Amino acid sequence: MFASGDETDNASLFNVCNGLRSTRFRFAVRPNGLGIHFGELRREHETEFVMAWRRFASVNSAKVIGHTANVVMDNAKRNEKMVVIFGYSTEYGVLNAVQEFNFGTRQWRLVKTRGYPVTGSYGHSSSWDPLSRKIYVVGGYLSAEPAGHQLTNTLYSYDPASRTWRLLNPAPLALSQHSATFLSGGLMMVFGGRGAASHQCYLAEVLSYDVACDKWGYLPILRKPFQTDLARFGHSAVTSRGLLYIYGGFDGQMKADILKFTPGRCENVTTLGECLNSRLGVKCVWTTEQTCSTITDMPGDPTASAHGGNYLGEDHTVITPHELSIPTPTARSPYQPCNSLRCPGSAVVGLTTGYPNIRESSGPLNPSHEQLCSELQDCHSCTQTSYKCTWCGDKCTLGFCEGSNKANEANDHCEGKSTIKCSKWSNCKSCLAQEHCVWDQYGCQDIADGFKKETQACPAACSEHSTCTECTLEECMWCESKKRCVESIAEQLIFPYGECPIWTTDTSRCPRQNQEWCKVHLTCSNCTSDPACGWCDDSSGTGMGACLSGGYSLKTAANRGRCSNKRWSFTHCKICQCNGHSRCIEDTDTCEQCDHMTQGVHCEACAPGFYGNALNGGHCRPCDCATDGAGCHPLTGQCFCATKGVIGEQCDQCDTDNSFLNGTSTCYYDLQVNAPFVFNSSEGDEGQYERFSQINFVSTPMTDDLPMTFTITSTNNVKVNLTFKSVRVGKEFKIESFYVYLFDVSHPVDLEVSFMQHLQL
Repeated sequence: MFASGDETDNASLFNVCNGLRSTRFRFAVRPNGLGIHFGELRREHETEFVMAWRRFASVNSAKVIGHTANVVMDNAKRNEKMVVIFGYSTEYGVLNAVQEFNFGTRQWRLVKTRGYPVTGSYGHSSSWDPLSRKIYVVGGYLSAEPAGHQLTNTLYSYDPASRTWRLLNPAPLALSQHSATFLSGGLMMVFGGRGAASHQCYLAEVLSYDVACDKWGYLPILRKPFQTDLARFGHSAVTSRGLLYIYGGFDGQMKADILKFTPGRCENVTTLGECLNSRLGVKCVWTTEQTCSTITDMPGDPTASAHGGNYLGEDHTVITPHELSIPTPTARSPYQPCNSLRCPGSAVVGLTTGYPNIRESSGPLNPSHEQLCSELQDCHSCTQTSYKCTWCGDKCTLGFCEGSNKANEANDHCEGKSTIKCSKWSNCKSCLAQEHCVWDQYGCQDIADGFKKETQACPAACSEHSTCTECTLEECMWCESKKRCVESIAEQLIFPYGECPIWTTDTSRCPRQNQEWCKVHLTCSNCTSDPACGWCDDSSGTGMGACLSGGYSLKTAANRGRCSNKRWSFTHCKICQCNGHSRCIEDTDTCEQCDHMTQGVHCEACAPGFYGNALNGGHCRPCDCATDGAGCHPLTGQCFCATKGVIGEQCDQCDTDNSFLNGTSTCYYDLQVNAPFVFNSSEGDEGQYERFSQINFVSTPMTDDLPMTFTITSTNNVKVNLTFKSVRVGKEFKIESFYVYLFDVSHPVDLEVSFMQHLQL
């Protein structure tokens, strides 16, 4: 458990340290290359040190933020290397790449990995386990859809020796910007972070992951006095001499405290059941001497050391070493073979053990493997997990396939290469870098079989735009307070602590050149919702006014003299808000009568037949449409054409590209004989059905010696007018064309119209 006060031998403790005495440091930066060098710390005077940094060349390395880094031993070359996992690139978006930096050769390498086809993330954690000699990656933000992101609870293991990924049991919480550390081999501790739900902004949970058992659990936590102090995200975590230290973080304000976690001692646990179910912050095992001990070695594992990697923010990169020494393996294991690594919930020497009821959980700690297997959609994903899944031709299942005792249990038996689905790539450049993907208006798509990939050009990256208009036209996010354009998917990474209070993705909200930002707000409610702005009412009693930069007491120097305190609103608006087009009924917020061709509860829109922006005294103008017009868009004035096939901003053209012909006063669809016209109502850009109420057809018979059959089928009642045009040939009249007019068409509707002529036998 976590507690304060005197330390005991069998309890886990959290202590808080504040008021640390600062020591003076002097730093020397040498601009010769790119990278980090862990230089010597040399004492010059009693209270003054010199710490030297060197930059290494960054050839072949990707520029990333939100990544993690771990230092591991490269056994083949007998030197250390830094493994950089995932991260976000302003050029390529969220990456699933693994990079290695060799400290011996000082060279970068983008490595090719095998195993489970992982999805990249940022804001995750990664931590090296010296016992299993793998890196464990948990949580973070995934790219979900184009311009979207999703918090995940996914857990992967990565073997840096074989460069192989594996999918493990997911964490009970989706989280990011947390920390993950191994106080001792075999048990990972995950602390704090940012959750998915609105009430999980700052997590105080301490999770544990048992590597050998592939099981998650909660460590007990004392509710007082630490509940307020513990919750945080964006902190750093390091281990030293078997203790865990948490520094800083954010819980609505920046923190500068240090938390120290002292794990319990396995040696003080006396029974087998308690030993295997212990939650002390370290992995306990039962020995052949019938004692409980902290796991330190697995038979056959070599001596190892490790450095931990934590969440790295945009503006700083820190890799803090913490040594963990593992004894050289002995010929005879000290652990009892049958029971030492038994997992909670399994039978042990006639004793059934299970997880103690530590705390309530909204969901299962360890979901059903049957459910987890069923969610995997391809062979490579199915066969690279810890769930014991098998691939049965077209689906993933737990155990054997139906009617067979054989299945693909290994990745080597899967057909084709392991590839990530194109839909996982949210960025044009990262999409086109994949051989099997193309980019279109819907995002990254798989290339259909038989099609050849063509050269495509990607739009400029969001980070390359320098104005609000350029930024929002490319579906990026503009931060006005920082004058910066970013991908929406990276918002939580680049502005994790609310550094961007003023932002937009809407071009119409961009200020004009040299225009003050607050001026884009045309109503009091929108203005006061912006923390940098306030509303200056014009005292007309109609709700008109101006949005100005300022605070609660209008202290902004530029606004002194522009508005009196009596007319200033920063958090609340005056009761009457009719946009300058009406006054309100006395002592109410109800507009008396909307004038100036406006309508709406607050006279905020133009009346039918008019267009414009009615907000804050704006003008409404009459629609300028031809006779085929059926009103216009209330904001842009673009006409809605009443007859299908009539197009143009003023409904004065025929859609010749789609077989509509120019007539004397309208447009006709050229209906070929024996080729029915079929139409289904569809929703337009605004979620409304096409507005036409009439459609005209013209059809010319193939021959004049065969009868014509006219057929119309409609799911709604429509009115029909059928006429024809004839010419005189000798003493007879010959029908040259048939004209069909359908009107009073209502939507949604399915229509089929045809003229048929068939040869008679």
